[in-house]
Amino acid sequence: MDFLPVPLIPLSIGVAVLVVTLVALLVSPGEIADAVFNAFLTSTHSIYDTSGKKAMTGPPYKFPNGQMVDKFLDAKNKSWEWEEKYGKTYRIWAATIPEVVITDPKDVEALYRQSTDHLKASQANAGWLLTQLLGSGLGLINGTRWTGLRKALDPMFSHQASMKLLRESLDAGAAAYAADINQFALTGKQDADRDGIIINATNALQRYPFFEVASIFYGKMSEAEQERLWELGRSYSEVFASVVTGGIHRLKLTKYLNTGVWKNTEKYQKAWQDFNNEMYESRKALAPPCAIACKYTCYQIISSCVILLADAPDVQADLLLEMEKNRANTEEYIPRKDTLLHYCLMESLRLRPVLTFTFPENPPREKVLGGFSIPKDTTIIVDAFAINIRNPFWGPDNRSYRPSRFASIKQSQLRYNLATYGYGPRKCLGQHIADKIIKSVLYHLFSKYQISLQPMQALDGEFKVDKTSWVGLYDVNLKLKPRNENMGEARI
Repeated sequence: MDFLPVPLIPLSIGVAVLVVTLVALLVSPGEIADAVFNAFLTSTHSIYDTSGKKAMTGPPYKFPNGQMVDKFLDAKNKSWEWEEKYGKTYRIWAATIPEVVITDPKDVEALYRQSTDHLKASQANAGWLLTQLLGSGLGLINGTRWTGLRKALDPMFSHQASMKLLRESLDAGAAAYAADINQFALTGKQDADRDGIIINATNALQRYPFFEVASIFYGKMSEAEQERLWELGRSYSEVFASVVTGGIHRLKLTKYLNTGVWKNTEKYQKAWQDFNNEMYESRKALAPPCAIACKYTCYQIISSCVILLADAPDVQADLLLEMEKNRANTEEYIPRKDTLLHYCLMESLRLRPVLTFTFPENPPREKVLGGFSIPKDTTIIVDAFAINIRNPFWGPDNRSYRPSRFASIKQSQLRYNLATYGYGPRKCLGQHIADKIIKSVLYHLFSKYQISLQPMQALDGEFKVDKTSWVGLYDVNLKLKPRNENMGEARI
C-alpha cells in the first residue's frame, strides 16, 4: 500500500510554530498569559465612543490581578501615567473585571446626576477574602439592606451627634493626646540642645483617631482593652495586604487549600469575635448607641495635615494667630467651615486624598462619559488626583499648598471639583465625626507646639512613605518645639 505524500513545508512550519510556542511558555509564561488574557478580555469587554468607531483603551491586562496591585500600591504615579497615555477616560482591570476611570469633573457630574440607585461593586472588585475581613459592611451591601442600615446609623453620625461628641469627649481627648505626645519621642533621634522632641508622624498620630473612633463604639476603654484592639488592627492589616496582592486569595479556593493567609484570616476572625463578645458582656448594662468608622481615613488625613503645615511655617503662623483669637470658645471654632483651620483640612484632602481611586460602583443604566457609551452595570471609578490637582479649576498653582484658596471658593463649586469623602448618597458615613476629630487634634497640637520637618524627609519632591505598608503611610519625622503657655512664640 502506498503512503500518501505529506507536504513537508507546511509540516515544518507547524512544528516550528509549536516549538516556538513551547519555548515561549517555558521562558516567559507570565507574558504569554498576559497576552492571551488581554486579547480575550479586550475583545469581550469592548467599550466604544458614541459614534461606535473608537474603542476605549487602557493599560493591558496583567495576569492574574489586572491593575489591582498598582491601583493600591502605586496609585499616585499610575494616576498621572495612565491619563497621560490613555486619555481622560480609560479602562483598567480589577482581575478580569473592567473598571472605567473618569478624570473630568463634567463626567463626575454626569455620573452622579442620577445616582440614588447606583450599586457598589460586588466584593468591591477585590475578591472573596475582602468579604471575610469586612463582612457585610455598609460599603459592601446594596438595596434594602443598605437603605435600612444607613437609616439606622445616620443619626449616630450626624452633624448633631458629632457636635455632642466634640463637647463630651473629642476636644478633651485631643488636648490630652497633645499634652502626652512626648511618649512617642524617637529613641536616639533627639537633638542635643533638647529644645523640643522628634517624633515619627505616623507612629505618633495614628493611635489618637483609632481610639477616639473605637470609644464611640465601645465607650471608655481600659489600657489593656486598647492594646488588645490595637493588636487586632495589626492582624487586620496583615491579612488585608493579601487582599491587595490578590492572586489565589481573590477566590474561596484559598480557604479550601488552607493557605497560610486563610489560617491568619481565621485566627483574626476568631480573635475579633471573642473581643467583641467580651466587650458586649462587659458593657451591655450601659448599651451606648454606637457604630464604627474606618480608622485609616482619620489618621492618614491627620498625618497629611500636620506634615503639610510643618512644611509651611507662614501658614502655621497665620493659623496660630487665628487660634489665639478663638481660644475662648473652641466649641464654636472647631466645627466652623469658614476658618483657616478648616481650609488646612480641605487643602490636605485636596493634595493627599485618602483614596486615589474611589470605591467602585455600577450604575444600572448606560452613561455617556468622556464621549464613550458606558454599558449599564459597568464598574466606574473616579481618579481623585485628576479631580483635585490636574483639574484646571485649581489654577496654575494646583500642586502648591495654599489653604487660603478655599476662602474665595463657594461650597457649590466644590461639589464635582473636589474628591474628599465620596459622591452621591453613599458618601462616607463618618465624615462629620472625622471632621471634628481631625480639627480638634490640629488645634491642640499647633496650640502647644511649633512643628517643623526634620531634614531629608522628602524624596523627589514627595514626603517619604513607608514602603512596607499597603496603606502608604508617611515615614516622616517631625520636630515639636513647645510654645509659651499663652500660645505665643515657641520657647527658646
